[in-house]
Amino acid sequence: MKALSPHIRESRLSTIEVVGDTFFTPDNLVYYVEVMISMRLLHDPDPPPLADLLDQYFQRITSLGIDKKEFKEDKLAYLSMLYEEEGTFLLFNTTSRKTLEQVLLVATPAIYVELKMVSVILSPQKSRELARAAIANAREKAKRIAEKQNREIGKILKIADQMPGRMYDSTYVNEKYKEAYEVTVTFELL
Repeated sequence: MKALSPHIRESRLSTIEVVGDTFFTPDNLVYYVEVMISMRLLHDPDPPPLADLLDQYFQRITSLGIDKKEFKEDKLAYLSMLYEEEGTFLLFNTTSRKTLEQVLLVATPAIYVELKMVSVILSPQKSRELARAAIANAREKAKRIAEKQNREIGKILKIADQMPGRMYDSTYVNEKYKEAYEVTVTFELL
């Protein structure tokens, strides 16, 4: 292996990368619901046609003041489940907790309703505010780590914010829970 010329020196920048976080209570939730209407759920030797079951479902929904046009049918999703019996999926989303509860309660032996996902929607202003707080938290973490090595942190070299705008949560819908907003920050290590 040849030695490097005295004119060429390897300059390697020392860095420290930390995840900064801040917590907030989401106030802008979108609830995603999946409704399965299926003959496989019926134990009736002479079941009504699927079209009648859909009509009955939508009659109950519209009686609650919910527009049936807000539901999107997805027959392909149902077919992909490889059920032998006829059926369909209806997809619905709402920002209203009351509407969510109403939709979840409309069930019959042929109808299965499930909350599939909750989405937290953040305004650009809220995203910026949370990102600033998470970056400040990252700076404090990086400082503590650097101090343990008798070093200091320098300028920020990179910020990775994976969360602006929309954050997904599973199906946990307790309105009092705290959600973490995280950013990964790389600092120069002096």
